[in-house]
Formats: sequence, C-alpha cells, structure tokens
Amino acid sequence: MGLVSIGILVGMVNMIVAEYRWKEETQIFTSAKKLQITGQIAKKEYVNDRLRFELAVSGYQNHILVYLEDAQSSDCSFDTSAYIQDAVITVTGTVSEFDAPTNQGQFNEREYYKSKGMLAKLYASQACVVRVPKIPWREAAFLLRQRLTEIFSTHLPQEEAGILATMLAGDRALLDPDVKKLFQNAGISHILTISGMHISMIGMALWMLSRKICLRRGWSVAWIVACLMFYGTMTGMGISTMRAVGMFALYLLAQLVGRNYDSLSAWAVWGSILLLQNPFLICNVSFQFSFLAVFAVIISSDVIKTEKQITIKSGLSKLMMPFLLQVFTYPLVACYYYELPVYAIFINLLLLPYLGVVMGLGFLGAVLFLCCPFSVSVVWLPVHWILYVYVRVCEFVSDLPAHTWIVGKPSGMKVFVYYLLLAGLIALLYAKKEKLYQQFLWQIGGSIALVLLLSISGQRGFEVDFLDVGQGDASYIRSSDGCSMFVDGGSTSTKEVGTYRILPFLKSKGIRDIDYWVLSHLDEDHVSGFYEVLESGYPIRCLLLAKDIAADDEKSRLLTAVGKYDLDIVWLERGDVVKLGEKSRLRILSPGGGIPIGDRNDASLVFLLEDDDFSGLWTGDITAKQEEAMMNQGDRIGQVTLYKAAHHGSKYSNSKEYLQKLSPKISIISCNRYNRYGHPGEEAIAHMRETGSKLYYTMYGGQISVYREKEKLYVREFSD
Repeated sequence: MGLVSIGILVGMVNMIVAEYRWKEETQIFTSAKKLQITGQIAKKEYVNDRLRFELAVSGYQNHILVYLEDAQSSDCSFDTSAYIQDAVITVTGTVSEFDAPTNQGQFNEREYYKSKGMLAKLYASQACVVRVPKIPWREAAFLLRQRLTEIFSTHLPQEEAGILATMLAGDRALLDPDVKKLFQNAGISHILTISGMHISMIGMALWMLSRKICLRRGWSVAWIVACLMFYGTMTGMGISTMRAVGMFALYLLAQLVGRNYDSLSAWAVWGSILLLQNPFLICNVSFQFSFLAVFAVIISSDVIKTEKQITIKSGLSKLMMPFLLQVFTYPLVACYYYELPVYAIFINLLLLPYLGVVMGLGFLGAVLFLCCPFSVSVVWLPVHWILYVYVRVCEFVSDLPAHTWIVGKPSGMKVFVYYLLLAGLIALLYAKKEKLYQQFLWQIGGSIALVLLLSISGQRGFEVDFLDVGQGDASYIRSSDGCSMFVDGGSTSTKEVGTYRILPFLKSKGIRDIDYWVLSHLDEDHVSGFYEVLESGYPIRCLLLAKDIAADDEKSRLLTAVGKYDLDIVWLERGDVVKLGEKSRLRILSPGGGIPIGDRNDASLVFLLEDDDFSGLWTGDITAKQEEAMMNQGDRIGQVTLYKAAHHGSKYSNSKEYLQKLSPKISIISCNRYNRYGHPGEEAIAHMRETGSKLYYTMYGGQISVYREKEKLYVREFSD
C-alpha cells in the first residue's frame, strides 16, 4: 500500500511538471507565425500521400509535427526520400496550435496530440537536411514497411491488401475508410492494431528457433528483443506495440533468470515506465484501450475456472473470454465513439479464431517472397478468402437492425459506478467458484445491467443548441415534450461537417433519432452535412421543407437522395402549424401568403418555435424584403425569447424595424470568423444591440446552448 501511495505521488508530481513544461514550450513555438527550427526526425509517415514527421528539437521535451507537402527550397532540391529518420534537418514554415473542439462530441485534436507529446504543427515552406545518421536503421525499417505494402498490393486485391498491410505492417495507406468503418461497427477494429498477438507470435517463433539451434539464452533474449524492437519501429511503434514489446521482454528476462513470469506485474511495470516518460499518455485513447484490454484478459483468465479447474481450453470458457473483454472496454468505447457495437461479441467469436491463420500465413508469405516470390500467391490464397469473408460478414452486420446502440458520452461518475459494479461482479464470480455455465449466466445478467447503466440518458427537458460549423448553420432543438428536431446542417468552410461535427454531437448526447429535420433552403452551407447524416443511416423520421422551395438542380438532388431512404416529407407554407407535443409547436411564417420570392434565399422556411413561455424565431437566409413583408402581413409574433440571426448576420437582413418589433432577449449569429461575405455585418450587429438583446457568436463561443433549468433559462458557450 505504501508503494502504491508513493507511486501515485510521484505520478502527480510528474504530471504537474510535464504540464508546466508543455505550456511553456507551446508558448515559445506558437508565439511567432513563421518559424525556422532545427531538429531530428523522430518518426515519419505518409498520410493521404502527404509526408509528415515528428521533429525532436534539442533542449525541448515535446515534438513538433511537420508537414512537407508544399516544402520547397532554393538551396537544395526537394526530395522526400532525403528526409530519412534520425536525420537532422532545418525547416521553415508557419506554425499553428492544434485545434480544440468547439462542439460536444467533436474530436479533440489538441488533447490527442498533447497525449503523444506534440506541441504544434508546422507547414514547411523550406526544408534542408543538415546531417544524416551513420546507421539509418529506423529508415531501413520504414522502407521495409513500404516494401511489404507493395508486396501485399501486388499479390492481393486492393481491399484485402489494405487490411493485411494495416494488420502486419502498421501501414494504413491502402486501408479503405469504408472497411475501417465496417470493422468498427462490427466491433473488430482492434484486429487492425499491432498488439500483443503480433509480438507474441513473432517472439515465440524466434524463441523456439533459438532453442532449436541451441543458442545460449542470453544471446537468444538479446536478438529476440532486437528483432521485436525493429519490427515495432517498422510498424510505427504505437502504444500497444510498446506495451507488448516491453511485456514480452520482461517475459524473456524471467526465462533467462529462471523466475516465474507474472502478467499483472509486467503490465504494471511497463505502464509505469511509459507514464513516467510521458504522463499525458494517461489521456491517450490507444494507451487506455491497450492496457485495459490486457488487464481484462489477465483478470478474466483467473475468473474462468471452476471447482474442477477447467481452464481456457473448454468451449464455454472460450466464449466467456471475449464476452468479459467486451464488457471491460464498453465504457471506453462509449466515451470515444458514443455507441456500442451490438453484435461485437458474436462477431469476435466467429472471426477471431481465423486471425492467427491470417497473421501466420501473412508473415510466412512475406518471408517466402525473399527466396521464392512465386509461392506467395499460393500461401496467401487462404488469407485472401478469410479477409474477404471478414469484410462480407461485417457488411452483413451493418445491414442488420440496431447493429450499433447509441448510448452517448457517459459522465465520469457513470463510468466509475460501472467499473465499481463490474469489480463487484468479478469478485462474486471469483468467490463463488461456481460451475462454468453458472458463471457465464452471471456474466450475461450482470453485463446486460451494466450496458443498461451506460444507456441511461441524463438529457431531459427543453434545450436548443447552435453548433459551430464554420460558415454555415446547424441547430438542434429538444422540446419540453421530448421531441427532437434539427434545423439545417451545412457548411462551406468545414469539410465533412456532418461526419465530424453533427453526427458526433448527436451521438455524444445520446440522441438516437431525429423526429423532424428542417431544411430552410438548399444552399450548401445549410444542407451539406444533412446529406452525410442521411447516408450514414442515422434515423430521421420526417423532413420539413418549404412548399415554395426553388425548383432547381438542388431540389432534384435532395428528392433523389431522400427517395433512397424512404424518408417522409412534409411541405409547409405560411400559416401551417406543426405540433411537436402538448406544450410545443412550430408556426410557419414564410414563404407563402404573398411573401416576395426572388431567389433561393428569399424562399427560406421561416418558423417560430413556441414551447411554454419560450419563443424562438429561425429565419434561414431571408433578406430585409421578406422581413418587411412579414411585418406588413400583421404577424402576431410580439417579443421573442430567441432570435436566430438571418443569413449569418448579413447587413442585407436583420433590419432595424423588424428587430425592434421582435425585441429578442437572446440573438445567435452563426458564421465563420474569417469569411469572404463580411458576416456578420456591423449594421446588423448594431440593430440587435439596440434592442437590448444579448449577442452570442458561434465563431467566438463555439456551440451555444440555451436550456431551461428549474423554470429559468440559461445560455452556455462551449468555450467557457
């Protein structure tokens, strides 16, 4: 207990020191927009045909991530092959910090790279090699990985070649993003990670070989560790690889000195070593999954025993191991992906037994290529068919109903309670020493209860969220009756806004479907993300559109897309009312009823949301003409609680007279900080301020949330 306390204290001090150093170094490197630095290439890789590498700068603990896509130099010819690992180079370029999330559920680039020891990213405009290493063994490993990928792509179909290159060489260049998504939804994406299975297979093969040739134990351990280090370097030396190599090295050391190997002790020792080196790894997703999975395997091995000591070899125990492994990792899956693969346990049971065959034949074929290239196609024929079946099974699973279950991002307290109950369940199973089938029944019942705990959503009551999507619009409404509605969802400044902003937001909040999706009009900055959400298969019950929507190519595209997914459409015009529940409704104010329409923006669907004492006005991209026409029509709107600024706060909208009539308490402006349209216009801002309205901007505050708590309305900015 004393050692544990000392370890925790040392870890806390180490974290405080590392945090101070990281902030200090980040300030140094990001204080200037353009920078020239000299450092050593610690690691390099190609991402989407772009060369990038980690630059270790002398005197600094953390690294800089350098992109060389557009690098040029008048002093030396630009050749990416010249930038070998361990070489010292000088680069000049623009520096920027990693992006922080601005919405719920959005990927936290800054924290991710911080956990990997990265300070900032630099886009190089000049780069020159200063010194090359005398023995470029890291570069040799990198070139070998590229060569293996070429061999895979030559002798296997592209789909299987990408999977095998990722599984054995750690090279994701050929991996189809759709295949990666299929594996993730099926719950088998872990097979794409270099981990303990790879290291154990190679290490044990080398150990048996050394025994066959009667090599002394000391030399055996040395050359096996050296081979594993080389293989780990070739595959990129990820967290799980470092952990696996380290634990296997401890296993070999135990064999050398004649001591028993304890997996849990090796797990703790190597985790402590990595955290002492980089305490930020505690927040790294790969570190968490890798060490938790191994811990689950170790604990499960002790639990899966009966009074007769039936061990892992029994059929039922083989079923229990992946079952427990999934249960252990479910909270992490929920924290990072916000949904659980429903059929993961069964798919793992079906496919994993053949993984050893794929890896064994994959390694064998790579070795045989050196002496007998023609035999590779024969050796890899079973690999091709097994991987082909893997993909087809995952495709089948993706078509099954409820193949994933959205649970939202669990709170820290919920995760704590989950693992507390799981620990109690394991202790109960271990203490009872019941028969294997009885243990399994306990596991099933306990696991179902734990998953239900994760599924309980704390989202209740009225809420409106305006997402930061750059130059565009996207807002979510949950009425006090529990009706879910989304308005627009597009951007011209943020790529794949539906995939990386809207869907993560919805899933992180545990929103499993949308009752009504409103598209005010069909400009790209209002609909681009909607198409991505639709194509992802996310459930949408009904689409609300203006009856007078422009009859152009965009309308044809929309109707074609919607027709593929059998989505109901309700066409609306001025005077219509959509009842969301007993307490909430939408009143349609435009277009229709003589409101002038000149272009697509003019035909934007304008509606008033009424929910108890709350009233909010959404105006799309209408101009001052439509605002004047609605006033002349005698709309009985009166003062509104919330006003969503028309056309991203354009000066050609948001007229003074209209805003004075609305007199909103809260005004929301959604636009990008840097845009070519001049949004928001100074005149529009002045008009809103003159009404006494409190202004909020997504470009400054990120996601803006308006919610009711104890009959009082609150506004929260995500950046706060």
